[in-house]
Amino acid sequence: MPDGYPRLATFMEGNDSFMIFRRFGYLQTRLLLEKEARLAQLERNLDEMDWEYHDNDPNQLRRADPLSDAWEIRREFLEAAETQFRQYADLMTTVQQLRCFESPTERDYKALRRFHYTAKPLLDSETDAIRNREDLVALRLAKEPDWLEGWIERSQRDVAWTSFVGQEVHQCDEVPKLEPNAPATDISGSRITNLATAIVAFLSAILLVLPVLICYILVSNVGGSKGYFGCIGILFLFTMIFACSMSFYSKAKRHEVLAATAAYCAVIVVFLGNATPN
Repeated sequence: MPDGYPRLATFMEGNDSFMIFRRFGYLQTRLLLEKEARLAQLERNLDEMDWEYHDNDPNQLRRADPLSDAWEIRREFLEAAETQFRQYADLMTTVQQLRCFESPTERDYKALRRFHYTAKPLLDSETDAIRNREDLVALRLAKEPDWLEGWIERSQRDVAWTSFVGQEVHQCDEVPKLEPNAPATDISGSRITNLATAIVAFLSAILLVLPVLICYILVSNVGGSKGYFGCIGILFLFTMIFACSMSFYSKAKRHEVLAATAAYCAVIVVFLGNATPN
């Protein structure tokens, strides 16, 4: 792959997360201001024209006379103003659509910047624009990784499952490897998400099975009021752990946390209600 824009295009096309482009916010604003000023001048000219016709003949603006010279001049002026207004409206609609695009996530933005820093596909003067994150938009729906995905991404260089998390695309001779003390350039977001999902599923199973197992041991071996009081303590402890985990380590809303905690607690309460000592 030749160096330059072909190489950069190959890298960005290989992962939808790297489809990040400029929105040219400053240029958009300048164009809108220029067309707005031009329309404002046309509006003032139209007002002056109307007053001039009114001073010459007050009834001239009160009748439609397509054959008169004044009517023809006013019609040509309004057609030119309509053309300018349509351009202004089309530009404003385009700017509004661009403003609806979300900014790239910090992970995707840093990965793209690392590629520019390590591979250097373009000249330094060509990469100035990417340093301004506020002027960039992502074509893919931006999704910030949660705390677990962020932890996996930060620690993936230091553990044994790096090959599972590392992205396999762009492993060609043209893309240079990173320095030993530099973070990875390409990280597969889908693999990180899958691994985080597997960890959450494993921990969820533990939170569900472990208190039931402990309560079963207490009811079977201890029995009596001590066993049941111990089960109540276990129920309170694991319910608090589950509620705190849902609140701090997920994006669930308050009512969703309440509903999930109530369902979790109900499972253990049902076991306590049906458990009988030997």
